[in-house]
Amino acid sequence: MSSSVEQSRSWSELPPELLASISTSLLTLSDYVRFRSVCSSWRASASPSPRHLPLQLPILLANHHHHPLFSILSPSFSRHQILGSSSGYLALRSPSSSSLSLLNPVTLSQIHLPFLNTFPMSPFFIKKVVLSPPPPDSISVLALLGWSTSLALSLPGRRSSWTLLPGCANYHDALFFRGRFHVVDGFRRVFVLDADAGRLSEAARVEVARAPPFLGRADKCYLVESAGDLLLVIRMFNGSVSATVGFEVFRLGLGKETAEVEVVKSLGDRMLFLGLNCSVSFLETDVGRRPAAAAAAAGFRGDCIYFLDDTLNSVGDLARGGWDAAVYSMGDGTIRPFPLLSMVGDGGSQICGRRPPAVWFTPGLC
Repeated sequence: MSSSVEQSRSWSELPPELLASISTSLLTLSDYVRFRSVCSSWRASASPSPRHLPLQLPILLANHHHHPLFSILSPSFSRHQILGSSSGYLALRSPSSSSLSLLNPVTLSQIHLPFLNTFPMSPFFIKKVVLSPPPPDSISVLALLGWSTSLALSLPGRRSSWTLLPGCANYHDALFFRGRFHVVDGFRRVFVLDADAGRLSEAARVEVARAPPFLGRADKCYLVESAGDLLLVIRMFNGSVSATVGFEVFRLGLGKETAEVEVVKSLGDRMLFLGLNCSVSFLETDVGRRPAAAAAAAGFRGDCIYFLDDTLNSVGDLARGGWDAAVYSMGDGTIRPFPLLSMVGDGGSQICGRRPPAVWFTPGLC
């Protein structure tokens, strides 16, 4: 009798408290999604917006026909241009109408944004899009426009139009850090944005031995949050801006009348991922704690910077075919190829037609 009873039990009848305990022990997004896909009772026991999941290791995403392996978008979005990746969302532009939207490719949650006309500074060219964290109904969006000095802001509850912000610099990157957008320009100045007032105020400035070139074109600056700190990362090119030759990293201590600037010689066991995405930092041990991600992430090492080619032409496509993507070692200052990154380049040759950039995408369920 007992044998027949045991055989008739269903996995769907496991106690809800046991299922909830199992679901909160899962650390990878892929395992969590699979768990919720088993049956309705398992799905009900696991939150659709889990808070326990750590930041997921990034996926390399190239949304174009040369590398379909790297595209996770459904066919209806396969020809959209990716303008950036932030907070689990992709910023996309439609090829037919130039309309803008935010898409979570895991949940298929979509946020439509107002049309943004970048004319006359640089028609149709949006350099980068950065978001505040979810939930979706409270996301703020900051767009960096082409080679211009302009920023555009879209706030929740004011989705009918963009607010163009005055500027006086060639902005390189932006990051939502400690509740506010921070922006860095080509002269290594970091600004904090007061979103309600639409005003930027300088918070820090990094001085280096070499003088900033015209419009900062021989350097490129990134902002990264790492272990709760704000880092300014300077990517150095050779004189013609055709190849990366090294990086400099600074830790910024904001909140005082004069910002503290500290040179970072080592990232320790942390690694940085740079590109058109919102740049992110991970611990090397994060790879080992995620068995499902370990194989895909094989080869990632701490104290390294994994960078993508994000030098764009006047319409937002890659200027050099995507080949300037590799890994930089902070320890010895060397740049070496990384197999995964070399697959999104074209070996230095020019491919006819559009060549949109690849991005690091950090997936999420929010």
